[in-house]
Amino acid sequence: MHTILYYVLAFVCVRKKEKVALPDVEETKTEQSSQRNTEQFCFRISLRVQWNSISFSNGTEITITFFFFFINQSQHRCVGTSRTDIKRIQSMQLNESQMQEQLKQFCFTKKHEDTIKEKETKITMWEEKINEMDSRHKEKIDELNATWNAKKDERDAMWNAKIDELNVTWNAKIDERDAMWNAKINELNVVWNAKIDEVNLKNQQLTSYFTLVYSIVKTIKDREEMDRKELEKKYQEIEKVNTNETYMCTNNTEIQNQALKTQNQENETEMSKWKQLDQENKTQLSQLKIELTEKVCKQHFDVLFLYLSTHTIHDTLHKLEEIKRNSSMSNDLTLYQHPTVLVVKELILTE
Repeated sequence: MHTILYYVLAFVCVRKKEKVALPDVEETKTEQSSQRNTEQFCFRISLRVQWNSISFSNGTEITITFFFFFINQSQHRCVGTSRTDIKRIQSMQLNESQMQEQLKQFCFTKKHEDTIKEKETKITMWEEKINEMDSRHKEKIDELNATWNAKKDERDAMWNAKIDELNVTWNAKIDERDAMWNAKINELNVVWNAKIDEVNLKNQQLTSYFTLVYSIVKTIKDREEMDRKELEKKYQEIEKVNTNETYMCTNNTEIQNQALKTQNQENETEMSKWKQLDQENKTQLSQLKIELTEKVCKQHFDVLFLYLSTHTIHDTLHKLEEIKRNSSMSNDLTLYQHPTVLVVKELILTE
């Protein structure tokens, strides 16, 4: 606390005897006593009050009151006043302003020292609080890190377990799907292999059919060529006979020649008739061959196709030769342009 200076001065009256030469001792004593009673040196004390307010950072305000006492010397002097007291009083009056200045300086310095000390105390307190909070926050952060690391490890373990479970499930599903597709692929392979075998078999049958048809057509063509050659040979023989007869007629007489010419004309007429008749016979023979072909070939083809469905091509060709040997009409049939053959070929191509 600030020191409050109180200047209290006692009112002092000192009587001082004045040495005066008196003629009479009794008169002198009477005058001296009257002077001691009446004459005094008095000090008048005046009081002045001054106060200053000091405010602190925490809101506290202290009011300091100063009391200044001023001593004024009166006009009268008291007998017996000491010089030391007077000098002291005068020095106090002279140093009043200096004391006020020192007091102000002291209050200002004290105020700032208290403020600085208070601030240093607060700074120290706040540093301690900050350090304490830092340590608490560090502990909190370490605790939270440990908690989050534990939760993270737990979550990672949970997700790894779920991922492993899903991997096992999907691997099982993939294996199941692969097995299913492999079974389907094997089934399709079996089906397609069966179809390919069936197609190959049909190709073999078609090849057998075309081979059979080709052999039959070739046989018919060969037979037609033989028939044509035989007819040409017969025609040449007839021409040769006619030529010999004409040559023999040239050696006869004119009458014979005329008769031979007539006979030759008749023979030519007859020959034309025979040729026409032969042509008609050939036409009838062709028609007959067609009719016979419709019956015989149908039977032969039915037999051959039925035989081919259960035997090989080689066996079927042997069967064809056997049919040719047993059928006397088979060599005379023109099968190449026959409608039945064309129908059979169309059926084979369709299959």
